[in-house]
Amino acid sequence: MAKSKSFKKADRKESYILKLLLFTIILISFGSRFIGLSKVPQGMHRDEVSIGYNAFSIAKTAKDEFGRPFPFIFESLGDFKLPTVIYTDVPFMGIFGLSDFWVRFPTALFGALTPIALFFLSKELFGPRIGFLSAMSLAISPWHVLFSRAANETTIATFAAVVATFFLIKLVSKWTKTRLILCLVFFVIAIFTYRTQFIFTPLILTSISAINFRTILKWNSKQKAMSFFALAILAMSWLFVVHAAGSTRVKDVGLQNSGEIIVNLKQQISQDLDEKPIITRIFHNKAIEVGKLFARNYVAHFDFTYLFFTGDLKSTPNSTPYMGHLLLIDLPFLIMGLIGILYITGRNRFFPLLWVGAGPVASAFTVDTPSAMRNLISSVGFAMIIGIGISLVLDKFGKRYSTFVVLLIIAVYLANYVYFLHLFVNHKRMFSSWERDAGMGEMVRFVNRESGKYEKIVFGSYMDLYVFLLYFGKVDPAYIQVKEMGVNFVDRKIEIINLIDPKYYWMSTACTLNGDEGDLYVCPKQAIPIKNVDFVGRITSPDGLPAFNFITFDYSSPEKTIELPNRNNLYKPDPMEKIIFTPALK
Repeated sequence: MAKSKSFKKADRKESYILKLLLFTIILISFGSRFIGLSKVPQGMHRDEVSIGYNAFSIAKTAKDEFGRPFPFIFESLGDFKLPTVIYTDVPFMGIFGLSDFWVRFPTALFGALTPIALFFLSKELFGPRIGFLSAMSLAISPWHVLFSRAANETTIATFAAVVATFFLIKLVSKWTKTRLILCLVFFVIAIFTYRTQFIFTPLILTSISAINFRTILKWNSKQKAMSFFALAILAMSWLFVVHAAGSTRVKDVGLQNSGEIIVNLKQQISQDLDEKPIITRIFHNKAIEVGKLFARNYVAHFDFTYLFFTGDLKSTPNSTPYMGHLLLIDLPFLIMGLIGILYITGRNRFFPLLWVGAGPVASAFTVDTPSAMRNLISSVGFAMIIGIGISLVLDKFGKRYSTFVVLLIIAVYLANYVYFLHLFVNHKRMFSSWERDAGMGEMVRFVNRESGKYEKIVFGSYMDLYVFLLYFGKVDPAYIQVKEMGVNFVDRKIEIINLIDPKYYWMSTACTLNGDEGDLYVCPKQAIPIKNVDFVGRITSPDGLPAFNFITFDYSSPEKTIELPNRNNLYKPDPMEKIIFTPALK
């Protein structure tokens, strides 16, 4: 039967409102993640630089920086990155070259698309209003905005997980081959992108399947067979990637190698002087200590102080100073959302809790937790709960004071978001900028410009210096790959510096008290002598402290000294220090 005019008019109005909501989400989401992308956050962190240069190398030579053709696992800086984040950068590096903006572009793009994907997921679960409110919450989430603006794996994996889950929910509601394939593809992308998905993907897949078990049983034989085949492909993909990459990073950050556990066990065992060895072994063993530390780490991810007031204190690049990972105004709505879940009907009402509960599991198995990066996936679950909370408030108070309540919520959220932007743009660049490697680009460009004036350029000790020289120096990957052929490195990160440019040398300490005349010395921070030195130049951090000093030595006047501002202490190096000449290249 044809619809009446009134029904058609209502459908058009609903369609118009839906498009308007989507446009609002797109505008805010993309604006928050792309405006000033190359400048904020300040400094290209070494992980970003490594991602960019390896993608550039693949684009130009079909090999990574180590000369390995199209690798699945990228050794990178020794953290053995999964492939997705680098291969998504490859076309942009091939077209635009090494550029801070284009290195960050794929992550920002997937970050901006995630609130849109969440809109459709939440709409499928709870309707368009909660879908919009959840998506808007994620679009302005300080947690998600922060990671969307720097090249990383976790943002891309989060997008893939949300899209995969959306197609899984759609598949459960109505089985189609297209939905099955898309669900499989995006779950595979997720586990090929970030290691936390090794645990999160099976947990969320199992949870949704368990909730909808009766519906799945009603599928016909062909649907069950194809779904089982897709599940088998996913399982094989999971086994393949875990085998290829699982142990390479876990051995560095996994709880089994935690120094805290070792210290605790030694102390406990030493105090069991009168106990039988079997009793000591039963009560004081590695399995129990790992379990206790895992539980503590897991609970720490839900600490309201961490979420709303401090953020990551152990890793300042992964948080915004003077605030938590969520907006403070989110707190009452998060509490209301937890209550509001009880008012929702349907088998998927606890889905946001399952999502938030599964999020920190992988992170809790690692050291240095809670970790905002490893647990970014939980920002999606929190956004859904907050969306439910705002919807509940509108239901309870909006009927009598609808305009006032809506305007009040918008005003408070706007004020809180502007406050976040102020901290993020103005204060974050002043707050531990050194940990984001701020000043490295300026340092390398200064050295390249001035190198012709000196016999040698001697760099003070700086972690992963070589990759900054490659990236900011725009070194041709083919050139460095030819240079590396036949060289047996003892410590590649150090020895490759001399291959990048024969003038380049590395010191085992930050600076030296006695250098050679005619050489330029690049000394980080305030590591600089005051005698027999000519001050050539300085790169200054946003907080006014020195990032890099450029000096030369002059012994013509034994009493010659220099005065430098912002010096905390005179430089006192190891008396046995010397310039390291790479053994493989003597």
